[in-house]
Amino acid sequence: MQVLFFCNKVCDMKNLQSLKYTCLFGGGAIRGAAHVGVLKAFEELGIKYYGPINGHVYEKGKNNPVTFSDIDKKLYIISTNIKDFSCCEFSKSATPDFEIAKAVRISCCAPGLMRAVNIDDKLLVDGDLMKGRPMWSLSKELLKSQNRICEIRLEGEFEGDDSNPLNYVNGMYSCMTFSETSFIADMYGKNDKYDYLVINTGNVVVFEIGRASCRERV
Repeated sequence: MQVLFFCNKVCDMKNLQSLKYTCLFGGGAIRGAAHVGVLKAFEELGIKYYGPINGHVYEKGKNNPVTFSDIDKKLYIISTNIKDFSCCEFSKSATPDFEIAKAVRISCCAPGLMRAVNIDDKLLVDGDLMKGRPMWSLSKELLKSQNRICEIRLEGEFEGDDSNPLNYVNGMYSCMTFSETSFIADMYGKNDKYDYLVINTGNVVVFEIGRASCRERV
C-alpha cells in the first residue's frame, strides 16, 4: 500500500523530469539488495536522485582508504550511541577525515551479533536503532535540504518461529521496525516535502547465518 501511495503521488506531479530527490536509504541487512530495484524505478520514472555513491567510492578507494572529504557527493551515515541513546552522524561536515568504510561498518553493527565500536567515549552500533524517527530529522544538514526528500524503508514478513535465538531476533526486529515505519510513514508521508517509499521484501529475514542460504534468499 505504501508503494502504491508513493506512485500515485509521484504520477500526479506534472513534470517528473524536474523532480529532484535527496534519497535516504534505510537499512535492513540482507534486505538491502532491494534498493537496486528502487533506483531502477526512479530512472524509469525520470526522477533525478541524489544518494547512492557506491561506484564513486569504489573507484576512489582502489588503492587508499576513502574519507568523507575525498568525495564530491554528499553522504550521511547514521549510527547510534548506546551510551546515551543519541544519534551519531558521519559526513563531510561532521567527520571530514573519517574513513567511509569504517563508518559503514559502525552503522551496520547489529547489537548482539556484532561488537560495538568505541570512539571518543561513544559506544556506536547500528543506525537502524534510530528508526523510530524520520531519517531526515537525524541530520542538521539534511534538514536544510532544498530538494524533496524520499526516505526508502525496507520491511518484510516473518514466517519463522522461536525455535532458536536467531529466529526470535528476526521476529522481534521485524515487528519493531514495521510498527515504527508504519507510524512514521502515516505521520509524515503526506507532507509535501517528505515522501516515504516502503518496500515489502517478503520473507527475506534480516539476519541469517550461512553465505549460501543468504545468497539464495537475495
